[in-house]
Amino acid sequence: MRAISLGVLLLAVSCAGPPDYYTPSYPALEKVHAGDTPDKVVETMGKPTSRENGWWRSAWVSYSTEYQVWNYRGIGRVIFDRFSSTVVATEADPRESGEGDPDVM
Repeated sequence: MRAISLGVLLLAVSCAGPPDYYTPSYPALEKVHAGDTPDKVVETMGKPTSRENGWWRSAWVSYSTEYQVWNYRGIGRVIFDRFSSTVVATEADPRESGEGDPDVM
């Protein structure tokens, strides 16, 4: 009877789906605000380490190419709407590597 119970338990665990993945939540950068223009961000933060078009992930918006992400090594990210060229969000992340293309616009 124990062997059957153990077998049923192992079968149930092996059939379970993977855990849900949630993107980490980051605090906002204090110097940059929603609606800021790229010129205002460069004036405030300086030039980004790199830029990437699209693929910004957050808890409610995921994998959309409607964004441009400016990466600041050791500081975080500034996310722009590519059509209005304004800031939609910021993420303070001291582990930001700054990897990406420095020339993408």
